[in-house]
Amino acid sequence: MEINALYSTAKSKAEEFKNSNPNAANAPDAAFCVIVNADDEIITGVSAVKSGIPIHAESAAVSALMSSSTGKAKQMITVRLSDFGVVPPCNDCISELMRADINNDQCEVAVDENTVVRSSELPGFSGGKSATPSFGAPAEFVDGFDVDVSNPFYEPPKSGDSPVQSLDQEPQALYNQPTDAQQQGAAGFNPYSYSPQQGFPGQGYPGQGYPGQGFPGQGYPQQGFPQQ
Repeated sequence: MEINALYSTAKSKAEEFKNSNPNAANAPDAAFCVIVNADDEIITGVSAVKSGIPIHAESAAVSALMSSSTGKAKQMITVRLSDFGVVPPCNDCISELMRADINNDQCEVAVDENTVVRSSELPGFSGGKSATPSFGAPAEFVDGFDVDVSNPFYEPPKSGDSPVQSLDQEPQALYNQPTDAQQQGAAGFNPYSYSPQQGFPGQGYPGQGYPGQGFPGQGYPQQGFPQQ
């Protein structure tokens, strides 16, 4: 709807609420918000204080919008209950509106009785869906930093040594020669501590027990009966 019709609707709804709740306008920042959703339904919200925390009228209206048939908003306007003047929404409320639907950055928001702008183009607002947060460097890294040589854990760098490997250097391996790795047991087994396997080599004990299936040197090989 046109801005004049939008303002007239908001003012009429606010007057109706104020007449039903005379004490609602006692707070100096009391406001009434109207949102027109994608289905052209009128969604309203009023400012309040809950558990000592002020709730903006726009935030209340966005919560009601998300409970409606669609979270998409076409238009938004907020008026003071004291004199029905238009109040531009704060950045936090616009952020809530955009979280309700990804396309709400196109919502027309009234900034006065005769002017509307897209929510993403509100003066001072930079929290649209295309905005990218920017994080500055810590202060100590902006213009360099000083090394605390009095720190008991401080160790001065060795001259000529650089912890950074240049691109023209060959990659360093754990061992430069394969024989070094073998001697040091790089695979996890020290070759000099090897001991012969105990237990059953094949199917019998080494030097005793059951080689094959019979006793060694006696009986019937492969049968296990003593030889007569």
